[in-house]
Amino acid sequence: MHNIFRPLIFLLILIPVTISAQSGGKVQDVVYLSDGSVLRGEVIQEDSAGVLKIRMGDGSIWAVSASNVDSVREEKFWQEPKPFDFRSPLYHIIRLGFLLGSNHDNATSSGWSFRLINGYEFRHWAKAGIGAGLDVYPNYLFSYAIIPLFLDIRGTLLPEANTPFYALQVGYGSVLGDRSADYRDKGGLTAGGEIGMRVGMGPEAAFIIGLGYSHQRASATEEFWNGVREYDFRFNRYAIKVGFEF
Repeated sequence: MHNIFRPLIFLLILIPVTISAQSGGKVQDVVYLSDGSVLRGEVIQEDSAGVLKIRMGDGSIWAVSASNVDSVREEKFWQEPKPFDFRSPLYHIIRLGFLLGSNHDNATSSGWSFRLINGYEFRHWAKAGIGAGLDVYPNYLFSYAIIPLFLDIRGTLLPEANTPFYALQVGYGSVLGDRSADYRDKGGLTAGGEIGMRVGMGPEAAFIIGLGYSHQRASATEEFWNGVREYDFRFNRYAIKVGFEF
């Protein structure tokens, strides 16, 4: 079990190195506007009337009201400056995960997870969306296949292409079918969280890798000729997750 913490140690070392690396190399001024637009170039003036002027990469000068500016940052050149770069506030994630942990009886078990997430970015540190997928939890001779529907809350530490991120999910997982005619299987609460790294692959696309923890509840009723027996299942898993955001 302790081997699963080795990637976490690597990520904790990588995060400060990545943040430090952002300060090196050629930089430009990046103006983030409240409507999601991004201007890249050099801020040359901010007058008393609240007007910000920025010289773009093609030499043109843009003037914007300071009231429409969300933030101004110095960032490394990751691509040639553009006169006007619109970044969509929508995000989409495809993700696979390997699960390792314990069941309700403390028996060590594994599993895997597939998730699709769609959401909206309010700020780089505040994104919200909904997701669905398929999680498989082996349990004795029967593997639970669960379809989760959940709320996704996530954000990044920096408004840059390469940055650490966090994510939280909570929702309900439905069991995909009963194991046999004598059982009635039900889903339950699904919840989890993760931290990791987002590695930019272009203006919006990124590779994401993270480590997290997930909890899934389920229950079952077994019917006998003279009564019923009820079971309560808890699947607790550490997770290694990889995917793409675009």
